[in-house]
Order: sequence, then structure tokens, then C-alpha cells
Amino acid sequence: MNKLQEIAIAWYNTIFKPEEGRELADYRFSVCLGCEEIRQNDIGKFFYCGACGCPLAGKVRSPNGKEACPKRKWEK
Repeated sequence: MNKLQEIAIAWYNTIFKPEEGRELADYRFSVCLGCEEIRQNDIGKFFYCGACGCPLAGKVRSPNGKEACPKRKWEK
């Protein structure tokens, strides 16, 4: 799966399937909150990954599993 497909599927899951995968997304976000790479945008006040630049709202719903984290910190 290429990066564009990964991003499209993650945002689709975020928008159209908000309850499906919520537990996994919450787990991933909690890991991100403890990561040194987490950043917050000053204008939109959203969190993003400093390692890859992805907004976390979509990144935590990635279909690529634990490999989607550029630091390989997601165990599930």
C-alpha cells in the first residue's frame, strides 16, 4: 500500500467509521501523547507527528498497523 492510499483510508475511517477501531485509535493516540515527536499546530490547535508530519487525528486510524508509526512505538 502506498502512502497516498494509507492516508486516504485513514481519513475515510476517521470520518465515516468513527466507532469502528476507536479503541485502537485511542491506544495509539495515548502512545503519541508520551512521544517526544508530538507537536501541536499553533493555528489549528491540532496534534501532528513531528517525525512524519501527519495529523494524529487521521494517523491513529491508519490501516498499516503498528508499522504506521515512524518510530515503531505502536505495539498493537
